[in-house]
Amino acid sequence: MRSAVPNYLLAETTAETVKVVLTGEGADELFAGYAHYRDIDEARDLADELRRGISGLHNLNLQRCDRVTMARGLEARVPFLDRDLVDLAGCIPIEWRLPGELGQEKALLREAFTGWLPDDLLWRPKEQFGDGSGTADVMTERAAHLVPEDDWADEGVAGPPAPRTREELAYQRMFATRLAGVNSHVLGRFATA
Repeated sequence: MRSAVPNYLLAETTAETVKVVLTGEGADELFAGYAHYRDIDEARDLADELRRGISGLHNLNLQRCDRVTMARGLEARVPFLDRDLVDLAGCIPIEWRLPGELGQEKALLREAFTGWLPDDLLWRPKEQFGDGSGTADVMTERAAHLVPEDDWADEGVAGPPAPRTREELAYQRMFATRLAGVNSHVLGRFATA
């Protein structure tokens, strides 16, 4: 949800000049780009988690990407999910996909683009799109406004799993109100909430 809003606005602006865009969907899952991957100690566990991440993209990231771009008549292509690249990434030793000397996520991928992109862009710290765009702060504030702090955990929406946070409960309520009659299993879990 946090990245859907800025992605939609970006798609709206982009569609004014082009009809097709390339996205980075799948790069984090192939090359261990998320911060929570650092907490996985065993190489085998990390490899399993990366496989789970790739196999679950269709439930969240790819749906978001498809919905927000197509809502503006923009076609998004996902070059990191090309089958040959997915197969190649699966053959790369897991140790090579760990953070580099500077602690940067996706160091192997960044090194591959050395000389093609400016270093300040290539090696900047990673931020989730919803955070870097400022949307996370706005959404968290809005959720706090919609869901009173007292006893929020006891409040639920029929259908989806129990909310983990006030923000997730706010999203569930918005979904239930604005899309009444749609199967709640479509909603699933929010990646960050």
